[in-house]
Amino acid sequence: MKMKNILLYNRLSASGKGRKMYAQGAKGFLLILGIVSYFLSVAHSQTVNVYARNEPLKAVLKKIEVQSGFSFWYEDALLKNKKVNVEISNATVRDAIAKCLEGQSLTFTMVDKTVVIKPLEVKKGENTGLAASLEQRNIDVKGKVVDEEGYPIEHISVVVRGSSGKGTTTNATGSFE
Repeated sequence: MKMKNILLYNRLSASGKGRKMYAQGAKGFLLILGIVSYFLSVAHSQTVNVYARNEPLKAVLKKIEVQSGFSFWYEDALLKNKKVNVEISNATVRDAIAKCLEGQSLTFTMVDKTVVIKPLEVKKGENTGLAASLEQRNIDVKGKVVDEEGYPIEHISVVVRGSSGKGTTTNATGSFE
């Protein structure tokens, strides 16, 4: 059997057909690779449109599922009592899901045409709540500290809870910025 393969190889390489067959095989492989890449990129760049006003998150994900052909995996308890207000137009599936999960303490991963919804894991020391919201939006906080009778209190420390020491002190009029 080995002798036949060697003879066949010698005959093909002597006639130049071996190189031609190898080149055709390489072209075929590249063609198949290109087609697979195209379909994978089309699947992830597919667009969806979703409009929801105070709708359950589960129902909104179902709308995305119907439009895109993606399937969703999640624990029912994760989506219980979660409502969504979104207007999504011509967004990729990834962007639409991200928009729906915004502010829900949930995250997701995509594997082929399956989307896995899971709780957002907060790492120790990571800003959450008001501190994270203020940092993301770059909002200035200002106000006035007064006692029970309405008199201003000076030299009081005011710190954003959950931040890493971001704060200030009140001035003579009890104001802070």
